[in-house]
Amino acid sequence: MRLRNFVFGLLFFASAQAGAGSVPVTMCFDIDDNLLFLPTKISIFKKVGADPALENEIRVSTHDFALIREQLGRPGKYEQYETRKTPETSSFRTFSDAGDGPGGRNYILEDVKEMIEGGTFDANVGPAWKSFVYAMQSEEAAKHVCFATARSHHPQEVLEMLEYLVSKGKISRTPLQKNLHCVGGAENPSAEKAKVFREMLAKLEAQPVPNTWPKIRKPSGTGKAAYHLWTFSDDDWGNYEKTRDVIAEDMKAGKYGNIKVMLFFTGLNNPKHAPEAIVLDGQGGWRPIERNEEQDVARMLKVQGFDCDELLRFDPRANAPGH
Repeated sequence: MRLRNFVFGLLFFASAQAGAGSVPVTMCFDIDDNLLFLPTKISIFKKVGADPALENEIRVSTHDFALIREQLGRPGKYEQYETRKTPETSSFRTFSDAGDGPGGRNYILEDVKEMIEGGTFDANVGPAWKSFVYAMQSEEAAKHVCFATARSHHPQEVLEMLEYLVSKGKISRTPLQKNLHCVGGAENPSAEKAKVFREMLAKLEAQPVPNTWPKIRKPSGTGKAAYHLWTFSDDDWGNYEKTRDVIAEDMKAGKYGNIKVMLFFTGLNNPKHAPEAIVLDGQGGWRPIERNEEQDVARMLKVQGFDCDELLRFDPRANAPGH
């Protein structure tokens, strides 16, 4: 709960500024296990020639797959298993279009309907859900919200799912369809997410920062200046790490000097990495969110009439060493 509150608090800060009409903040979200714990399953298959006693197919949650995927084909429990992307036996068959054309089955919509109709939706929202809900309350903020998901649905299917959530009163509006990036069809979804983000940041960098914007803590952690704000949250360490490293390397080369990048790792079951929140320092490294930035969050939230005291109790500094 403390992690959920903290992510909500920091991203709420970004939303609050956009909602106030002062700073258009770009907020990027992964879907599975970050926004929602969906019931969708992923299949892993026994390799040809593997031990006959092993199960031919194992269905796992996205939550578990985020841990298992790095173990496939390597010594250990999953050495003799693999993922497949063939039409007949796709590991991710319900993470993509059903292939029956417009008006056909929409697996992600079916999963959400199952949760709503079964009364389990509210118990299965992810760490970043509340910040997403808040952003959707503002028409202006919603324009700058994007999804980057390892699913490979057509964006229209994701939009239909979100429109259903609007109809059920879970969110006020949807992001723009053009901002729904489904990269599951790529050979390396983590690298593809990073590619999408680099293109996004390059466009943002080309936009001057008005001197009328409020000054916030600099990426270096000392002093204040006006910046574009760009955030991304993901529960999968591989996605988070790839995004962090690629953008940090670009910054080391002198890119994105007018952008403050905040990243949130929200994985709740990773045995090697605790949840963390960091700021890329603009020099090729990163640092944890600092207390004075939490105070910036508090001030912005107080402007919105929201009591954030409870939201700032999670201290990321214990989990996010600088680099």
